Amino acid sequence: MRLWLAIFFSFQLFNSFSQVGKVYELADLAEANRDSVFSIDLSKSKLTEIPDLTIYPNLLELNLSKNKLTRLPSWFNQLTRLKRLNLSKNKLESFPIYLCALTQLEELDLSENNLGSLPACIGYFVHLKKLDLFETRLSDLPPAFSELRQLEFLDLRGMNFSEPFQTKWRTLFDKTVIEFDQPCDCLEKN
Repeated sequence: MRLWLAIFFSFQLFNSFSQVGKVYELADLAEANRDSVFSIDLSKSKLTEIPDLTIYPNLLELNLSKNKLTRLPSWFNQLTRLKRLNLSKNKLESFPIYLCALTQLEELDLSENNLGSLPACIGYFVHLKKLDLFETRLSDLPPAFSELRQLEFLDLRGMNFSEPFQTKWRTLFDKTVIEFDQPCDCLEKN
């Protein structure tokens, strides 16, 4: 009996680890073992709302790019194990505040949304290594942004930032690759 149980649990463990590289799409999720879902790709699904994903306790990667999302549901803050999140090319009009609870994020893509500004809680993402804010219509970065000391790559292209603004942030993040467009001759942004 013990041998059978050991074989069974070894198989379950192997099966779970073998699924780490699998990326699930919407059609696959119904038949998936909930504990074995580590990566979900719901991109290009024309979603205006997101199905409840809290039933996947080991979810590490989520791609919601190229949908029609205008907001995130309140349960989104329960996806605290997420390491990679792509929300690019949606219709978000402001920074989804529920993201602030996702402090384990290492990669966040919010590009091509109309965010306008970032909240102070952006500083909670202390593990963030890659942040894509391309064409998000930001006019400034909050002081809490300087807390992102692990940041390796930051994309701020598609917005008009002055040369003093760019110099300030390049100095603060001297080990970070920061992508800016050419400086504008606009009013100086501190």
